[in-house]
Amino acid sequence: MELGAGIWIIGAGLLASLGLLLWGMHLRGALKLAEYRRDELEQQRRLDEQSLRQLEQQQRTDQEEKRDLSLRLEQARQQLALAQQELAGLRHAEQQRLREQEQRIRDLEEARAALTDQRERIIEEQRQRRQQEQENRDRQWALHEQQTLSLLRELTSRNDLYFPFYDNTQLPEDFDQGLKPDSMIRFLDQYVIFDAKLSKSQNLQAYLASQAKQTAGKLAASAERDQIYPRVFFIVPSMAVGGLKTLSYYEQGYRFYCISPEALEPILQMFKCLEQYEFADMYNPQEREQIVHVLASLEHHIRHQNAVNVLSALRGIDSLEAADALDGELRQAVDDRRRDIRTQRFTPTSLKRLMNHDEQVRNEILRIVSPKPAAMEEEDLDELE
Repeated sequence: MELGAGIWIIGAGLLASLGLLLWGMHLRGALKLAEYRRDELEQQRRLDEQSLRQLEQQQRTDQEEKRDLSLRLEQARQQLALAQQELAGLRHAEQQRLREQEQRIRDLEEARAALTDQRERIIEEQRQRRQQEQENRDRQWALHEQQTLSLLRELTSRNDLYFPFYDNTQLPEDFDQGLKPDSMIRFLDQYVIFDAKLSKSQNLQAYLASQAKQTAGKLAASAERDQIYPRVFFIVPSMAVGGLKTLSYYEQGYRFYCISPEALEPILQMFKCLEQYEFADMYNPQEREQIVHVLASLEHHIRHQNAVNVLSALRGIDSLEAADALDGELRQAVDDRRRDIRTQRFTPTSLKRLMNHDEQVRNEILRIVSPKPAAMEEEDLDELE
């Protein structure tokens, strides 16, 4: 029994030892497990801390990005505000530009309309001026033939310039009646033709050249051509002579001269001297020299008069061109005033008095250039006395 009790005790002790051993093994396993768990937790903690630090870093990065994005957003807003302000300015400038462009277009249209009106007015003024000039020219041409025939008839009736005078209504019986010259004189054994030319042509030079050819053809074909002096004189108005570049033509043996009415008297004087020159063998050398001097003086006078007419006409043209450059209203006022001015004409009596008496010419010149006595009041005369 004691053996059994001992065995039981031993068994109990063994069991207790085994239980302790198992418990110890269990505790060691639990401790290892706890340490392993602790290591896992420590590792997890480190991972969590690392993750936390990463999250914090990410949070700081996100905050920095957020601040950067906020800053960019603010800058974008400012840029948008500036862009909107600039856009508003551009829109305002564009509207202003459009308004100015529309105003310029309106001004241009008004200027174009005014220019068109002015152009039409100028064209009408020029047309009226040309028409008036044409009417004046036609009137002058119409009077030219009558005045020339009257002057030539008057000159040839003077004692010192007498020549037998004929016109186309009364030609000599021995002359070719088919020629019908305007006028002519009997010079020695021939007839000198003076033809007062009438022309409505704008190109007077071409007209005179054509007339020279036609007249030369008629004279050359005439059976009485030997009776015709080979110098023919075309008489044109003084104002027209200045515009001619060619004053003489030679056709079929005839020389044609374009002269003004003022040249008739010197030419007749030349013919009178030539008529008397036939008896030159009756004169002594001094008298012959005097005749040559007279002829040279007459030629010089004719050439000088032609040059003066040309230069005066050119100066008149320059003056008219300068007047055309005046302002439109001022130009219109000048034209209106000019139309109201009556054209002054010289009376035949005044012309005849000065043409036939050289002393009257001298007296008129002296009257113009001589000083006139100053008008004085009676009080001044009394004070002077």
